[in-house]
Amino acid sequence: EIPPPLKPSELQDTTLFIGTHDHKDHIDRDAWSEMGEAAPAAPFVIPRAVLSRLEEALPALSSRYVGMNDGEQIQISDVTLSAVASAHEFLDCDEASGLYPYLGFIIEVNGFRLYHPGDTCLYNGLENRLLDLGPYDLMILPINGRDALRYSTGYLGCMTYQEAADLAGTLSPRVVIPGHYDMFKHNGENPLLFMEYVAAKYPKQQVHLASHGVKYSLRRSS
Repeated sequence: EIPPPLKPSELQDTTLFIGTHDHKDHIDRDAWSEMGEAAPAAPFVIPRAVLSRLEEALPALSSRYVGMNDGEQIQISDVTLSAVASAHEFLDCDEASGLYPYLGFIIEVNGFRLYHPGDTCLYNGLENRLLDLGPYDLMILPINGRDALRYSTGYLGCMTYQEAADLAGTLSPRVVIPGHYDMFKHNGENPLLFMEYVAAKYPKQQVHLASHGVKYSLRRSS
């Protein structure tokens, strides 16, 4: 496992928290409790499908949860969030409520547009939806893939590095960053394979390999 680069108590200046789905590496209840104390005015944006579960688990944050579902858009201060369903192995949707437990978010601040899908596989219609909602300055895409062994032992899958490369190649963000490949020992991938594949197939696409514990500043393209 990768140690967290920050302590929750160091997040005093945070204005918004986002949890894409209710897995510990995306919504860590212990950390969220401390994060809420460190930044007492910051809302927590989550899938509406997990709202009642989190209200029960972390009632102190109940008034700060902002539930979203696929296709919805909200404005929080100067941040615009658009929710897009993700398929974490399956494109799950509760038939009665129409709620999706896994979401990705298009985050726009001062004209800078970031797509972070959380954990997702490709599914029919995702590429066209993202094309309609683009363009993008930055995309952070999971590349760890999926297989029978991981699925049978409780690891839900994501895009392969080839699928992520093709999605980036089609959507042409200004920069793409590979993600979700090294936190868990048996659920990873070599990010250099992603970078090599993008370079060979989409040579004009800019790729950046992020480093742990390094601060990055996001700026709108000129």
